[in-house]
Amino acid sequence: MLCQRPTTTVRARHRLLLWIALLPLVGLAAPAGTAAEESTDEVAAARRIARAVQEEIQQVVRRTTPAFVVISGGSGVCIDPAGWVLTNHHVVAGHEVGDRWWVRMAGDRPFIARLVGLDPAGDIALLKLETDEPLPFVELGDSDAVRVGDLVIALGNPFGFAEDAQPTVTVGIVSANHLNRGGYSDAIQTDAPVNPGNSGGPLLDLQGRLLGINGRIAVRFGTRQNTGVGYAIPINQIRRFLPGLKAGGVVAHGKLEGLRLRNARPRGSGVQVRRIQKDSAGYAAGLRPGDRIVEAGGQPVADLIRFAGIVDAHPAGATLSVVVVRDGQRHELALPLAGPEPREADHPHGYLGVRLAVAESESEAELPGARIAAVLPGSPADKAGMRAGDRIVRIDGTEIDSPRTLARVVGRLAPGTRITVETVRGDEHRSLELTLADRSELEGGRRKKK
Repeated sequence: MLCQRPTTTVRARHRLLLWIALLPLVGLAAPAGTAAEESTDEVAAARRIARAVQEEIQQVVRRTTPAFVVISGGSGVCIDPAGWVLTNHHVVAGHEVGDRWWVRMAGDRPFIARLVGLDPAGDIALLKLETDEPLPFVELGDSDAVRVGDLVIALGNPFGFAEDAQPTVTVGIVSANHLNRGGYSDAIQTDAPVNPGNSGGPLLDLQGRLLGINGRIAVRFGTRQNTGVGYAIPINQIRRFLPGLKAGGVVAHGKLEGLRLRNARPRGSGVQVRRIQKDSAGYAAGLRPGDRIVEAGGQPVADLIRFAGIVDAHPAGATLSVVVVRDGQRHELALPLAGPEPREADHPHGYLGVRLAVAESESEAELPGARIAAVLPGSPADKAGMRAGDRIVRIDGTEIDSPRTLARVVGRLAPGTRITVETVRGDEHRSLELTLADRSELEGGRRKKK
């Protein structure tokens, strides 16, 4: 069920913001005669605009609240009448694809949700509500069309306050867009107040369209509460991964292999190709040393950070359109994006028995190691005394700077391999020796016990 959009104009919204700033000054010393009458007319006009925008926000809230979903201590939003729900990966941490549990929609309506797809690197999870009835949903917007200063609305469950699954509503503006920051590669930054529990909830425009999924926040002094800097994963990025998420399992992000890049000079004028392997996919697509990449995926490229963000916002196996400048001429190329390193089918890989958490804030993302969200009972990690909250910082002397690094290091080792794992718990540093297990045997044994 998708309602009609309100008709208040963008120009009226901009006038509202101006009058919000000026209203405290109006009437303090109103002049006599015609000037006073004009001032009164302007105040009346500003009030009409304020009421119109207020009603517009209220209409959006009324239309979109039924699509809001409470997921454990976090949030989610239904994007399709068939019951597809988006949330953050870190909201469902500890669950695996195929797991089922109860969630609630607005009005405290309970549904069983099944975890269908995960995007750990993009901090997105896709759930399917098990029902035959058509469900309320929000329309997907266009996050590339977002402009700094646009008004946005956030629905969420901060600190678990969404009683009866009725979301808390906050309003703010888009502070920045297309940021490779906060652990996200192409984030929307907003000052709409979001706090722990808002994670996974929708960021909406004034037409009620979904612009992004609210995720991490920037925090100060170690307090996990809003500081006016929140990040949302843009819906255009999520849209690219939806087919893979609906297919089930864990999706992978694309990457470019076989080339080395540097910031072009002057800074901000693109990215220059320093070297490229002749057997790489980029070389086959026409990329050459000295090329200056100025656009990628239809977006301008200022520097390496921006280019890396654009690449990471596309799935493995996708083709990324880029524009390069070579000898003063612009050339458009189609670069195929690689996926994760292939694994040998006949070689089982060692299993540690932990599920890792995605950092919930920028400050946490800067901490060393990978934080454990859950430990599988009976696993090597469990037997060694690891527990949720511990941070794994080294394995056999190799520094672990992210969950992805840990997965790569452990994935190269066979079951039965003896390793040394260094962890941090509070101020305590621990060195643990353990033997990696075979995941299929470990989980098979657990199923037999059940």
